Amino acid sequence: MHNGTDVKYSDSPLICIYDGTFDGFLCCVFHAVYSRSIPAGISYEATLLPSRTIPTDAVKAERVARGIKEKISHAAFDTVRTAFRASAPDRELLLLRFLLLGFCKGGAVMSMLSHEAVAPVMKMEKAVRNEAHRMKEFVRFSDSGGALTAVIAPRHDVLELITAHFSDRLRGEKFLIWDETRGKAFVYENGHGGFLFADNIDIPAPGEEELAFRRLWKLFYDTVEIKQRHNDRCRNTHLPKFYRKNMTEFKD
Repeated sequence: MHNGTDVKYSDSPLICIYDGTFDGFLCCVFHAVYSRSIPAGISYEATLLPSRTIPTDAVKAERVARGIKEKISHAAFDTVRTAFRASAPDRELLLLRFLLLGFCKGGAVMSMLSHEAVAPVMKMEKAVRNEAHRMKEFVRFSDSGGALTAVIAPRHDVLELITAHFSDRLRGEKFLIWDETRGKAFVYENGHGGFLFADNIDIPAPGEEELAFRRLWKLFYDTVEIKQRHNDRCRNTHLPKFYRKNMTEFKD
């Protein structure tokens, strides 16, 4: 059966269970290629449906990563790695079909934009990159006991894509950006940064100086608008409501 990949693979009734990491996903690709089968699904959550657990193996993951770069292209690898950050239904299965087609077509797959195995992956990559660009503008820091802290809740897993931007801009500061949706934080101090996982972070209450700056920021936001030209549709296009809950100018 072609399964939208232009390559003959059999359909497996099993769901591949993996650990949710990118290396773990690459191991699922390894299994599909060498078993010549496409699973019914790929998930990092337990299921009552027939399944097969795919352990993460760094050697196999590296083999697949190298194969993508050599047999398809480095651009294809970057596309897959970025699209993997998307919060999309059947994300892993869509990426698998894209890669299987790429192993058959080579670098030409990157130009097959209307193909059923390519278009969804390109859409996911674009969504992730667009949100990462937006988050660079929408992140709001507060002074919390001498360190800058920011809470974000993006649709996609973009934290790693924005840390270089803030590390460069705030290189002389101590700061923390916490993705509360995924329980993941980036901590930066003395020119070095790292990630940690935490379902909850106890951020100190703002002091009087921080509260004063927040009032000034809200005052600026409220007064800079030309009231006669108020346009909700335009406003929501440039600053969607989804992001406002963690932005200073919209907090009570």
